[in-house]
This record gives sequence, structure tokens and C-alpha cells, in this order.
Amino acid sequence: MGALGLCPLLLKYNNLDTAIALSVSELWPANTGSPIKHIFAWGVLLDFPHNDQGGMPIASYADFKAFAETLYEAWPEFPMLEDFSPEADWGQSKVRLGKNFVPIFYGSCIERTPDFVEAFRITYAYVPEAQAHMDLAVALQARIIDSIPDLGNATAGESANSPCRSALRRILAEMQCNASTGR
Repeated sequence: MGALGLCPLLLKYNNLDTAIALSVSELWPANTGSPIKHIFAWGVLLDFPHNDQGGMPIASYADFKAFAETLYEAWPEFPMLEDFSPEADWGQSKVRLGKNFVPIFYGSCIERTPDFVEAFRITYAYVPEAQAHMDLAVALQARIIDSIPDLGNATAGESANSPCRSALRRILAEMQCNASTGR
């Protein structure tokens, strides 16, 4: 169906809620075999003008389920790109952040993150702003992983969606508060 099938669906909902729903869908271990589909959906969503005010909210599990089911039916198939199952990792892989090692995402569409982080740090070793941005990205991943409860034995449904959604909204609110206070 391609981008034409996704556009009406993604335009129907609030952009922030759509981004959170895509993140929750992408983080769900059963979806590790569909990274290209999630990247595609992100590409379509990020191509739209930023508008947090418009569109329907995704405020409950029922809303999320309706969105996800429609999304999964609308996005195109990429069989040549999705014929593998990457190893899911909920924080076992770690990278250096200051003097500590913190958990990061590995698997899904975020592959070989430790290698990328270290290559970036070497390449931009003399650019303090780039180093600060990488530290922020690593810290944010660690914060998300630490904020989401262990879902290893959870079944698909509200038991997984609600804590993920709540954690992502809480982190976003903290980031917005910190940005407004200059921290």
C-alpha cells in the first residue's frame, strides 16, 4: 500500500500520540522482525508538518489497539528486508556515559548501537557539542529502559502498552520541564 496507505491513518491522529504509539509498537519484542516497517512509518510521520494540537488522541489501550491494527494492515510488505529476527535486548548491552556504563537499545531497527556510539565519539572527539548530543541520546535511552517495567513475560495487550506509554509521556514531560527551566 505504501505511503499513500499510511498518510490518512497518521494524519487522523495527534502527532505526539502517533509518535508514542509507534515507539510502543517498535519496542514490543514481538515486533523486532519488522524494523523496516517502523522506519517507514516514522519517515512518513516525520514528513508531516509538526502539529500537536490536531487529530484524534490515542488516550487508551482501545485507541492504541485500533491504531496499531490499522497501521499493521496499511503498511507495505518488505519481505527481502525483513527475513531475519534480530536479537531483542532490553538493556543487557551497555555503553559508557561518563564514568558509568548504562543500558541502551540493541536489536530492532537500532542495531549495533555500541559500535555506532563509539565510532561517533572517536569521529567527533574534538567537537564538544557533538559529544554532548551523543551523551544526551545515550542518557535518554538509558532513562527509557530504566523507566519501563520488565515486559519479558507480558502478553500483548494493555498490560504492555500502558506502562510503556506512561513511561514515554513521563520522560517527555520531564524533558519539557527541564528545557523550560534551562536544565
